[in-house]
Amino acid sequence: IKARWPILLVFAALSSVGWWVAGRKRRLIVANKPEAVPALKSRRRAQKFRKTPQSAAAGKPKERFLSSPIMPVLLFSVIWVALFANNLGVLPGRVGYDSDSHIAYINFIQEKHSLPLAADGWEMFQPPLYYVLGAGVLSLLNLSALTPGGLIALRIMGLVFGLVQVTFAWASLRLIFPAQSANQKWGLALIACLPPLLYLSQYVTNELLAATLATVCIYLCLRLLRNGLYSWKACVGLGVCLGFALLAKTTNVLLLPAIAGALIWRKFERHEGPPGQWAYHAALILLAAGAVCGWHYARVWHHYGNPLIGNWDPKVSYAWWMEDGYRTWSYYARLGNVLLHPWFAGFNGFLGGLYSTFWGDGLLAGSPSFADPHPPWNYDFMAIGYWLAILPSAAILVGAALAVVQFIRRPSAEWFLLLGFGFLVALGLVYMSGVVPCGGMAKAFYGLPALLPVCALGALGMNFIAGRHRLWRFIVCVLFSVWAINSFAAVWIVRSSVSCTLARAQAMVKDHQLLEAVDLLTKRLQTDPGARELRLLLVSVLFSAADYDDAANEVENLLREDPGNGRVWVLKTAMLYRQNRMDEAREAAQRVTQLIPGNDQGYHVLMRMLFVQNRRLETIAIGREALALSSPGPALRISLGTALLFEGQDEEASVQFRYAFYVNPECAAALDSMAWDLSTDKEPSSRNGPIAVKLAQQACELTQYKQPRHICTLAAAYAETGRYDVAIAQAERARAMVIASGATNLISRNDELIRTFKSGQPYRQK
Repeated sequence: IKARWPILLVFAALSSVGWWVAGRKRRLIVANKPEAVPALKSRRRAQKFRKTPQSAAAGKPKERFLSSPIMPVLLFSVIWVALFANNLGVLPGRVGYDSDSHIAYINFIQEKHSLPLAADGWEMFQPPLYYVLGAGVLSLLNLSALTPGGLIALRIMGLVFGLVQVTFAWASLRLIFPAQSANQKWGLALIACLPPLLYLSQYVTNELLAATLATVCIYLCLRLLRNGLYSWKACVGLGVCLGFALLAKTTNVLLLPAIAGALIWRKFERHEGPPGQWAYHAALILLAAGAVCGWHYARVWHHYGNPLIGNWDPKVSYAWWMEDGYRTWSYYARLGNVLLHPWFAGFNGFLGGLYSTFWGDGLLAGSPSFADPHPPWNYDFMAIGYWLAILPSAAILVGAALAVVQFIRRPSAEWFLLLGFGFLVALGLVYMSGVVPCGGMAKAFYGLPALLPVCALGALGMNFIAGRHRLWRFIVCVLFSVWAINSFAAVWIVRSSVSCTLARAQAMVKDHQLLEAVDLLTKRLQTDPGARELRLLLVSVLFSAADYDDAANEVENLLREDPGNGRVWVLKTAMLYRQNRMDEAREAAQRVTQLIPGNDQGYHVLMRMLFVQNRRLETIAIGREALALSSPGPALRISLGTALLFEGQDEEASVQFRYAFYVNPECAAALDSMAWDLSTDKEPSSRNGPIAVKLAQQACELTQYKQPRHICTLAAAYAETGRYDVAIAQAERARAMVIASGATNLISRNDELIRTFKSGQPYRQK
């Protein structure tokens, strides 16, 4: 209880919301149905609640405030702020989905005072509104996106967007269900406690701003539909909001057909005004939206020939490699074993991926695995939450069926807007998973712009499931409340937990603060010496900090305690390799492959040691074994490809290099580095001109001969083989590219290479 006291506070706050809802409902019953007063349990309570609507409205200011429609939003806002304040100082700064790329986008705007193009960075195809706002706020505060203070400011922006989202969702629900207070409150509770909003509000991302602006657009459209004859101010306001929504994320383009269809529906439903007046209002909306966002899409269209460009498009020059199995009917129909294995469920089935990211952070904030840095959420609570979420999931499905039946019986423009937009977003999620077929595309929060329609359906379903029987309704309310409390508990970071310390230390390592990470881990292990995860990380940090003696001692201690731990054997292999004890290191690496089949690190170290000992056929055999057991990383493929080159198997080596490059485009630099060493090393035994030429050619082909540095390496490799005419031609080609690009720091190096080659000498490293 001592460790979980903040969760108890959240429980108390949510309980107060429940008491307020119950009291408010009783007052409304008594005010509108005086005959219900004798049914109250005591005369004193009957006198307390006996009020007419007029007298209730004319009560004391405190009573008017407590009965205000904004009161539920204020209560949930207090809980959100408490959650945010608790996590702000301990959540690692750069954790989140593609957070480094989002930060780089903001930093680009701050430093260059201009907007990037899609090819300038991984996330720079995104529309610029979030990043311009972030850069503007940071500039006003004299902060940088690369500093801890700047990251805190960006996270506060996320909190603000989340609170605005909840506020406008509540206002929209009051328009959707004007005389159904139960539906309004079910929908608000569902939105305010939804896990994607809770965890995305704490990351640096544009997802929440895009969803918030979509909700505001739907609210303004609902106002237009309710008020009937449209004023030009309301139309311009909706158009401006649509423009900003399209500047936040391209997904919001799906709002256009949904809103247009709803307005047309209302026009023919009520026959309001002449056709010319309706066309005038529609033109106002489109012109206002185009004035806000048209320049961005025109700019993208001008550069790439497509206004809806993405980093998956070949024109952006980012390479993608996708495994097979993501465009099959079984993948889309498979929920997978998501309740038992929710993490990374998108790799097993499309529906499972949506479920795991809608009711929790199922992709661990974009981390490749649990072994990599990820947020220190309460994953035990989050795992329980996937089971508790069965109730709201069923409510959304039931509500969708009820809404469709209701729409068929009594069509309305409001429900055409909600159902139409929700359907378009669902269709968009399926379409994008086909365009970019990988498990990471099965993210529910890609569809967050449709959050309001989904929660409106959930409200319908919850009210239907709860029914009218008092006991059953009480049970449903308790189950829903437990889910809501658990949602907050899952993302409430317990500062004294091992996972919190682990995440902080991993963030320090990522920022190259090795000594600070060692101090943090050492102090924590003094109070909790049995925390094995912290001890394993400490060994890795000590090794990175070149403190090999302490690292080796800790490895031996861990092995004495648990000799079958494969991760400890990985560390021991690295230690032995660093100490040049090759035979022992090879045996340790073989032990790793036995304890953790398919582990990249064990296979990679084993291959490198065999390769250094000129046992290349064994190196190739080990590499192929790794390929059969798992989907290896790029480093292992490069090692296998290099061994294949030395054995004359150029075609298979080229395949391995291409796969490595598709997984990580930085692999071209690794090939270039190896080719440079094999061409220019001062030791004759370390040079190999023919292999260097093949490696340099691979690097140039993978980058389409657009990198002058790689072409320089190719020239040096040709010179090592004695083909000076080709070497000079390649060096001059690289020099022309350097001059055209303005990279003057490489000109002197190119000139030195050309002079050396013209003198009939190969280049040697100084």
